[in-house]
Amino acid sequence: MRLSAISLVGVVFTLPGLLMSVVGVDRSGSLVTAQPADFWTHISLTAIGVLVTIIASIFVSTSLNASAYSEISGKRISGRAALLHGLKVFWPYVLTIIILKLALGIGLALLFIPGLIVFAYLAFAEQAVVLEELRGLNPFRRSLALVVGRFWPVFWRLLACYVAFGVVALVGSAVLVQLPLALAADILARDPLVLKITLAPLMLVGGAVTALIAPLPIIFQVQLYDRLKRLAK
Repeated sequence: MRLSAISLVGVVFTLPGLLMSVVGVDRSGSLVTAQPADFWTHISLTAIGVLVTIIASIFVSTSLNASAYSEISGKRISGRAALLHGLKVFWPYVLTIIILKLALGIGLALLFIPGLIVFAYLAFAEQAVVLEELRGLNPFRRSLALVVGRFWPVFWRLLACYVAFGVVALVGSAVLVQLPLALAADILARDPLVLKITLAPLMLVGGAVTALIAPLPIIFQVQLYDRLKRLAK
């Protein structure tokens, strides 16, 4: 329950970003026909919204890792302590994520297969930087050491976890956000103000549902990380 509470904190943090994105919809309902001033206002508000959302998601991810590991290891910490730990490792985590995404992107661009290899071998760099507070390239070395000799079991478990989560998230988004918008498409197209009023609660509902299920893949990966650590001893 505490994990979902921490995740809900992320939804609260993203409220300004969501509202900015919604307010950024121009009065004509179309960027193509908007005036230059309206266009740049929309772009600016949307950019700020995206930035706030990214920062909040990173912060909550670090805190969820810390909280999940405390539950698994039996050394329970409060939600406040988990959030403070997330703040402590925020910038090292950001650096690790940037390097990881670059490596994954390059790997996927090279005939896709190298990207899958990077995905499995470096998957636990996030946990290493958050839970062991490793820095620089050490989180990647740690992840590589944990996965070597266990590539296929790790790969299939991670793939199954993220595919399942992706399907649940996709179906949830379709049912809670896309379907209502599609059913009310004619009304929303005629009145941009109604569109703005409708988008905000739909985005909040989608964010709240995501907050409830977001801890699940993190819990799974932290459990797998803990198991690999025990096997490595």
